[in-house]
Amino acid sequence: NAVACATDIQRRMRERNADVQEESRIEFRIGINVGDIIFDDNDIYGDGVNVAARIESIARPGGIAISGAVRDHLG
Repeated sequence: NAVACATDIQRRMRERNADVQEESRIEFRIGINVGDIIFDDNDIYGDGVNVAARIESIARPGGIAISGAVRDHLG
């Protein structure tokens, strides 16, 4: 699932960054949402993508932010 994948990505990036000088570290912010998306050629859009993009910005570097819909889905 997306949360497990994001957790694995962040864990692996922390491991990678452990041996890298601070100015060369890479840190991702990940936002996860559940919602409708539309695939169109090489693009995706829709509320599912838009909300994920917005909540990604509130995650701290190296962190994961999930929407309420994802939280409810996880139980």
